[in-house]
Amino acid sequence: MYSRACVLLFASVVGRLWAADPFTPGCSFVGGQCMYTVQLGHQGQCDAQTPQVATAGDSQCCTAVQNDIVGLKTDVEVLKAQVTTLVGSLNKTTADLQAATAHSKTVEAERDSLLEMLHRRELELNKTEAELARMLGQAGDEIRALRQDLTNVTNALASCRTALGVSTTDNGQPVSLLGAVEQWYCSFQVLDDCGYKRLTGTASFSLMQHGSSLSTGPRVDHSTGIASGTYMGLNAVGVADMYYSSQTKRDATMESDVFQPANGYCVLFWYSMRGADVLQLDVNVRIGGGTGYPVWTRKGDQKVDWLLGEVDLDIEYTANPFKIDFVASSDAYKTYSSSTGGYIQHNHLGDIGIDDIYVYNTSCANVPKCPPTSTKNTLNNVTSCYTFHVTALSWKDAYDVCRREGPHSGLVSVDTQEEQNFLVSVINHDPALTVVGQNGFYTSGSDYGREHNFAWTDSGSQRSVSWPGWHTGQPNNVGGNQNCLLMQYPADGYTWGDIECDSKHPFICEVYY
Repeated sequence: MYSRACVLLFASVVGRLWAADPFTPGCSFVGGQCMYTVQLGHQGQCDAQTPQVATAGDSQCCTAVQNDIVGLKTDVEVLKAQVTTLVGSLNKTTADLQAATAHSKTVEAERDSLLEMLHRRELELNKTEAELARMLGQAGDEIRALRQDLTNVTNALASCRTALGVSTTDNGQPVSLLGAVEQWYCSFQVLDDCGYKRLTGTASFSLMQHGSSLSTGPRVDHSTGIASGTYMGLNAVGVADMYYSSQTKRDATMESDVFQPANGYCVLFWYSMRGADVLQLDVNVRIGGGTGYPVWTRKGDQKVDWLLGEVDLDIEYTANPFKIDFVASSDAYKTYSSSTGGYIQHNHLGDIGIDDIYVYNTSCANVPKCPPTSTKNTLNNVTSCYTFHVTALSWKDAYDVCRREGPHSGLVSVDTQEEQNFLVSVINHDPALTVVGQNGFYTSGSDYGREHNFAWTDSGSQRSVSWPGWHTGQPNNVGGNQNCLLMQYPADGYTWGDIECDSKHPFICEVYY
């Protein structure tokens, strides 16, 4: 009880001791009361008591107060250390806050500057867009005027050429290959075309327009896809007419000109082996005076009209000058029937045909799929490459140009409205095509031999025109000889008309991937 009273009595002294030097507390007992005194330099001691007055209570009071004061001193020192730490933290926080405030002001200034700059750019952009719209409108008017002028000039020029009898054709050959790659092409539209020679033997090739019967050979040639086109073929009926009572295999051989050495060659050709009695077709490489090395063989009925053959010749065959032989076999013959007084043919459904031979002085992998100047487009998962030719040619001559672009190339076949729209878009975005388009563009469509039954002829097997893009009143077969399909009417989205196939027009080639 005495120690607690002493603490309360001198509480005010503790506050003054906060910043003072270390002190030594003390106490004394006078007149029955505990009196607190401070005696510097006497730590842990109480004032001396006179022997006559000191009692046991004096000692207990001094000891308790002394212990409380020591504990209080310790607590004060801890508080002083904590306050010092808090003051340091406060100072650091204040400094950080000041730095953050300064940075915030800098960011705000930069933001205001960016907003001002963006506002200026927005004003400039709005002004530019308005100016661009004005310029585009003006340019559109000028382009339309120029197109009309070009159309007028083209029509006038065509009239002048017609009046003067000036031809508008040239060789019409496209640049279909790059670099040192060369192409040798043959369509067999005339006998022994392109240097291929028919060798004398027990049978021989001849120019054919269709199979020797409905049950053998192709129905039309591959190059033009019409009845008047020709291919090189082995006529099994003709072989049967030459031989009696024999089933011996007889060969017809067709030999190329000499090809010069190269690291490799690619031979691509279309062949027909349709018929129940078809025997065999071989491709041989002849080096020097030898009999030739077989590099490709097919046997038996292949069911369809035309198939693509491919032969890759490596350096083993091409290191020296060489020739290529196509060898077709037949065992057709005839016997005499006394009951009928005539001959019966045997094994005569075995025609074999060759058409559109391509030879390249490179490997087949290096032969371009499409001409480098073509425009590619994909419709309904089918990719095609298109080349637009401004030189006016007859339909057959235009077909020959397209075939030379590659084994899968022919005059365009327009199968859907989407394909028509794509072709028209390309034409309308090219001033040169827009000009020549006033005369229309040839397609592969034809009704040769089947009046008013137009078909696409690009594949060597005619396909009916399923999507009709005809202009009103077309086809009309004026003069009785309009057998070719022309994208004819530019003012009506190049809708179709029929035209004489000997007339000369620009044309579009298509390569199927």
